Amino acid sequence: MSRRVLVRSVVGAAAVIFLILLFHIPDVRTRYNYLSTNEFIASAAAALKAPGHFEIRPTKTASYIHPTASVLPDKIVVIGRLQREDTDWVGQFLPEWQNAIYTVDNTSHALHTQINKGREANAYLSYIIENYDKLPATIAFVHSHRDGYPAGWHTDVQDYDNVISLQRLNIPFVQRNGYANLRCIFSPGCPDEVQPFRDPPKELELDGVLDKDPSLDDVMKDVWPLFFGNNATIPEAIGTPCCAQFAVSRDQIRKRSLAEYELYHEWLMATKVSDAVSGRVFEYLWHVIFGQGPVYCPELEQCYQDVYGIGHR
Repeated sequence: MSRRVLVRSVVGAAAVIFLILLFHIPDVRTRYNYLSTNEFIASAAAALKAPGHFEIRPTKTASYIHPTASVLPDKIVVIGRLQREDTDWVGQFLPEWQNAIYTVDNTSHALHTQINKGREANAYLSYIIENYDKLPATIAFVHSHRDGYPAGWHTDVQDYDNVISLQRLNIPFVQRNGYANLRCIFSPGCPDEVQPFRDPPKELELDGVLDKDPSLDDVMKDVWPLFFGNNATIPEAIGTPCCAQFAVSRDQIRKRSLAEYELYHEWLMATKVSDAVSGRVFEYLWHVIFGQGPVYCPELEQCYQDVYGIGHR
């Protein structure tokens, strides 16, 4: 065998070994399957795949970890869904996560809310209240859709895919910071989506028609002292990237009492404002409830680095 042929054989064998490692060992895949921050931002904003880089794809052979398994992962995905919505993707593609999927419009399901009210906030609060004393270390709250446009337009990863979002989630950051918004792109939400003292208040438009309910600005002005105490100063502006998909640590949840979460849920169930408004109240309060200031708008590149471990290397 010639020297040149020998060298080619060795290089070819090394390449095959590398690819096997890349696609079958998670730590190696995590290290090499990344996009630079700028490429990732472009991908998230325009749903484009960065050329010249490996795409991060969920495995199609993932097995489901049954909730009764003897050793459960110390993290969970919490979802609220309508009974017609397919959430099988959670168990199929996220076997490393427990899941708690609440059906909001059928009380015969094992996990359910009492009524369909308040959008995803109802399921999120129900989970916290029912599991306050037995929470896993990390809890991710996401919507029922997996991916695609327009359903997942607010998910900041390739193909708007919540599987990729949760696979890439930087758990140490969640534990360190207590809270991580899964959306980094500012619009809508930052820096001042809600302005309690705006005059006139910003009206909510639904399908081109102005909502006749009180505005989010006005409702937030009433809710703030109820939730955070009469002595709490109502901020001039409240802002964070939309849209109520986030991860939080157990310790951060428990910095508030169970009674506080019960209060939030009682308000959500009793309020006369529409779900469109009550749901958005929590959409722009989760970050405050979980320890951040009224305006939580991390710089875009810093957010991607913190939340998804994506940055220049």
